[in-house]
Amino acid sequence: MNSTILLSTSRSGSTFTDKKLNGMCGHERGGEIFFEKFFIRNQIEHLINCKTEEYNKKTDVKLQNTDIYSENCFYNANQATIQEMVEKSKKSVFNIHISQIKNNLSLMKKIKTPILFLIRKNRWQRQISCYVHRRSLMSRHIVDCNTKSINVKIDKSELISRCEDEFNLLREFQKELKNQKNIKIIYYEDIQNKEYWTDKFINELEDFMKVKFTDRNFIPPLKKTRNFVNIINEAEIMDEEMIKKYYIK
Repeated sequence: MNSTILLSTSRSGSTFTDKKLNGMCGHERGGEIFFEKFFIRNQIEHLINCKTEEYNKKTDVKLQNTDIYSENCFYNANQATIQEMVEKSKKSVFNIHISQIKNNLSLMKKIKTPILFLIRKNRWQRQISCYVHRRSLMSRHIVDCNTKSINVKIDKSELISRCEDEFNLLREFQKELKNQKNIKIIYYEDIQNKEYWTDKFINELEDFMKVKFTDRNFIPPLKKTRNFVNIINEAEIMDEEMIKKYYIK
């Protein structure tokens, strides 16, 4: 199976989109490439390198949340590696976060398989979500409506700093990839709404991904994390000026 790549950043709806598209194909989630489970499930463990003396921080990415492998094991983020992932993946879609390819724009421009580039326009809101999860204050993905809400005070200066770090990078990816024929840009603010999933849009996805959906109405059992977070200093944080400044158009 030649899978479709779902290119994105964390806290941008990539898990929802992964689960939804794979679910519409009758599959479970494809997963992210920097978890050892992805390599094991797709029988591509030979792409994992545990020779620490060969690690190159410019091109190699260390595995996360390891159980079987050492936390020092890594894969090389190059064209051959990504292509083999595409060819060997057992799911219709799998996740690649930009950081999981070392922010390598030129690499993505070389890949010819279908790529859905998922962008969360509201980068300020994304950083709020990242702030909560960097501190492990709650589960990354919520399925239980009875999950207890949390109170959190957010450091505004940290949000600004992190938006500054990533905003121009994401805009560059958007600018350089938007006219590439094998890339379709979709936005979190659109696809999170049930009404956006019209027959026309779903047909476009089928044609682009070269798949036939078996359950066009599949909806992942995920809840919006934002609904379970009470920002103590909300008046300060929900700053319209900052939201506008760091909003991808």
